[in-house]
Amino acid sequence: MMGYLRTYARRSTRKRPKDEILIDLYHNQLLTASEIAEKYHVKRATVYNWLTEARRNLGITLIQEGEGDE
Repeated sequence: MMGYLRTYARRSTRKRPKDEILIDLYHNQLLTASEIAEKYHVKRATVYNWLTEARRNLGITLIQEGEGDE
């Protein structure tokens, strides 16, 4: 049981960008998730997780183009 008591540190000291910055990079500056991942030294999946959380935190709902145009 001794091995289960270890505390693991984060793999790095990278910092997650603020929600507004992340949304700006992806939606306004049109950087890809891969480009953002490279910039912050994380995996692309991490960027998608960040974006999901940022949208939730900021109350952003994505709609498909043409939705609500009636």
